[in-house]
Amino acid sequence: MHVTPGNRTAAPRRPGRVAVVTGGSRGIGHEAVKRLAADGYAVVVGYAGHRESAEAAAQDIAAAGGRAVAVRADVAGPTATDLFLEGKDEETIARMAAQPPLERLGTPADIAEVVAFLASPAGHGVNGQVIRANGGIV
Repeated sequence: MHVTPGNRTAAPRRPGRVAVVTGGSRGIGHEAVKRLAADGYAVVVGYAGHRESAEAAAQDIAAAGGRAVAVRADVAGPTATDLFLEGKDEETIARMAAQPPLERLGTPADIAEVVAFLASPAGHGVNGQVIRANGGIV
């Protein structure tokens, strides 16, 4: 299995380790699914309404030698989705992009790296914490 970041190769399979990624069919969740599969985890690609994308992600992982399954599971309430969409305009995005020291928004791949670390044996000492992968905004 090939890993995109750097020139790393995939870690060996992690027997018995399964990563369940809600919203794994698109965006940040999709990047997390790909990264965790590359690290040797069996992954559950959770989706609420994008069945084709979730199944395609699972098939891509399987084709690369990984283990994945797409599962429909809507864990979000309708009000949470509405509130998120209300704040998604160009002015808000530009203001948020200017806040971090690097003056850019994080990418799904940035978040996937954090998820992979926390799920790995190296992240075993991080428990009960809120991890802000926000580019350094205080």
